[in-house]
Amino acid sequence: AVKQSGIIIQDNQFYRCDGSDELIRLEASDVEIRRNTFIECRGSVALLRGTGNQVHNNYFLGNDVLLTGGIRIFGVQHRVYNNHMQQLNALKLNSNISSRERLAPLAIGAGTGDPDTDPDGFDRVDELRVTHNSLILNKRNLFIGADYDMTTQNLGPENSSIANNLIWGNLGDLIDVRTGLIPEPSLAWQANLIFRVDDSSPVPMSVPIGWFTADPMMDLG
Repeated sequence: AVKQSGIIIQDNQFYRCDGSDELIRLEASDVEIRRNTFIECRGSVALLRGTGNQVHNNYFLGNDVLLTGGIRIFGVQHRVYNNHMQQLNALKLNSNISSRERLAPLAIGAGTGDPDTDPDGFDRVDELRVTHNSLILNKRNLFIGADYDMTTQNLGPENSSIANNLIWGNLGDLIDVRTGLIPEPSLAWQANLIFRVDDSSPVPMSVPIGWFTADPMMDLG
């Protein structure tokens, strides 16, 4: 089991940090990442193992630079809240599927099982709380089931909730849920706001249960 650490990572600015798709890689418990700013950084904050980590009050500003990501999540009892993610671009020039998933601003991973019996695997997401985050004009936004593999990495999140978040973006980039997760993701969706920028389409947007659509009337300057 991963031991509690009590580490706090705060008040840093990361500018154009490249070289790995994991800007911060956590394999510990009880870590708090707060009040940091990530500008045009090619990668994401990755919660790969551990319990009870918090990621909050951070800014992820991609300025549409390729491979800029947000937060990638595995493990138990994490809290992700009050983060602002804007103009992140998980796409790669060769349209690599894996990078689009794991570098999504909020990428909730597919687990492999029990870390005690599979030390090289990824914990199933359980008891996750994602609240009060703003996702603005990203190429991808919320992806559930990142890093999926049909036979070895296919466990969906359980007992988790996504509440009071804002996603403002283009049709097709808002919410993605991987099919084939075992079981189907157990998520409570509550009072989330979704707004489609390209609202000229004659096809009305299908809004999932737990979401509502309205113009947030935001001025990005």
